[in-house]
Amino acid sequence: MGLKIEWSAKAASEFDQILNYWNERIGNKNYSNKLIDIISHSIEKISNFPESGRATNNRAIRYKIVRDYFLYYSFDNSTLYIVAICDMRRNPEFIKSLLK
Repeated sequence: MGLKIEWSAKAASEFDQILNYWNERIGNKNYSNKLIDIISHSIEKISNFPESGRATNNRAIRYKIVRDYFLYYSFDNSTLYIVAICDMRRNPEFIKSLLK
């Protein structure tokens, strides 16, 4: 059993925006549902091995690449905190702003 998982409001909102984008672009929820499964599975793995992600300039935050997405997180002894998620094809300045 891994760490308890908590999403920040910011990360949850970003993930909702990603899912809504794909729902509108494709016209159905098939890809979004697949993406939910992929992200959930990756987060479960991270919750079991939280040090597996790469370090960022902020020592408290790590990231993992999941398909075309950066998944930023931090953790303590009991909880994995999902800090942000974004498409890695976004503007680099936007991506940097997520960690401020």
